[in-house]
Amino acid sequence: MIFRKTHIFIWLLLLICACHPDKTKTVDESEIRMQTTDASELYFKNVRQSEYVIEEMPDAGMNVFSLDQLKLVNGLQPVIILNWRNDMAFFFFKQPEDEETMILITINGEKFSLDLANQRNHLELGRKIYNATLNEEEILIGDKPIFSKPESKDSFRRMYFDYLRLVDIR
Repeated sequence: MIFRKTHIFIWLLLLICACHPDKTKTVDESEIRMQTTDASELYFKNVRQSEYVIEEMPDAGMNVFSLDQLKLVNGLQPVIILNWRNDMAFFFFKQPEDEETMILITINGEKFSLDLANQRNHLELGRKIYNATLNEEEILIGDKPIFSKPESKDSFRRMYFDYLRLVDIR
């Protein structure tokens, strides 16, 4: 009887561990994609969507998801854009109207320049910030830390992880 209970417990533990994605794994550039699946959209809608402020754009076939409390330096606001008409999702940084589209980011002393007029560069910026956040690296935009509050760092990590699940990477 004890052997049977132990056996069941081990199987349940393995099942739970197998269903829990690795939240500490960095994202390689080759993994990035924008295509969603029905299952990933359903998971996002039923489990994660309640965390976000939703801006519906039915004429465009899109919904924009943002976190009110998450604002980065220089007025950047990360959002997830779900194009439900084409089964695609985008990670995007809203900028103030008067802000330049070129952005200079420094991660542990290494400088990168990205033009945010290009959608792919929004994904790349998000990936770089996410990976640096996981690795506890210093992230600056211009000469200012990207996160104004400590809780913003965790909010960004969760938001980008939600995006990764939405495009079925994690």
